[in-house]
Amino acid sequence: MTRGIKMANPVQFISQVRAEVGKISWPTRREVVTTTIMVFIMATLASIFFFLVDLVIKTGLSGILNVVGS
Repeated sequence: MTRGIKMANPVQFISQVRAEVGKISWPTRREVVTTTIMVFIMATLASIFFFLVDLVIKTGLSGILNVVGS
């Protein structure tokens, strides 16, 4: 049961949806391409950073284990 809930008129609902969609600020093609390229650049930089951090940690732990294990 739907007590206390006012059901909207479907035509009025569609009209309100269209009005809200009209308020959306859609990005231009250039903005989409620019932000996509920036995402790829940042993902590449992050992967290089984490690779280097992982390499430093691996090298440091290997050195410590070699000293302690000998």
